[in-house]
Amino acid sequence: MRNADAVHLPGFSDWADLSGALIHGLSHAFTNRIASLTSYMQLMKFGEGEFSADVFLPVEIQRLQDLNIAMRLLIPRDEQPSAMELAPLLREALALHSHHGSAYAQETELVVTGEALPVRIAPSDLISLLLLLIDQSSTHHRQRGETRVVHTLVCEDLTVALHLSGAGPVTPYMTAVAAECGAQLATTAGGVSLTLPTLLALRMR
Repeated sequence: MRNADAVHLPGFSDWADLSGALIHGLSHAFTNRIASLTSYMQLMKFGEGEFSADVFLPVEIQRLQDLNIAMRLLIPRDEQPSAMELAPLLREALALHSHHGSAYAQETELVVTGEALPVRIAPSDLISLLLLLIDQSSTHHRQRGETRVVHTLVCEDLTVALHLSGAGPVTPYMTAVAAECGAQLATTAGGVSLTLPTLLALRMR
């Protein structure tokens, strides 16, 4: 986030705690991948032929690449807003949150309706807000004993709206992040919605 004063707003500590938990989860996942490759090397050393290199290694490499993508989301970057679709960033955020120690038993789905028009954002500015909302929703469903979490992205000509059931409350820190990204947060009967103008809407202003 570009606003340095945001670290003093209520709700920033939630992001500090969540990012720490996600880093811990990613570290655990990296350790598992390294252990898996080490075990594979030992099996090959002793002539174990049950694992085919052309099957096992590509899968492990892909898993490491996915972890690297998730880790990059947590690294602060100085990047300018650009045109991009929101759905791919959301899926990366959901994949990252799946490494949270409390979310391992949850099944998360993103349902996209309408034509996904691009928005103008800097992913590194928006990611903390997305993860906080996803975590709130995850906690809500976990407390209700529900293992399936469905998020909805409604795409229209002028707006793209993400609806997260059970998310909330909206903190001053979250409001500040949303404002900086040109997004609006609204508390609904079922949770929180995050709305961004499409690139088309921005061009019409």
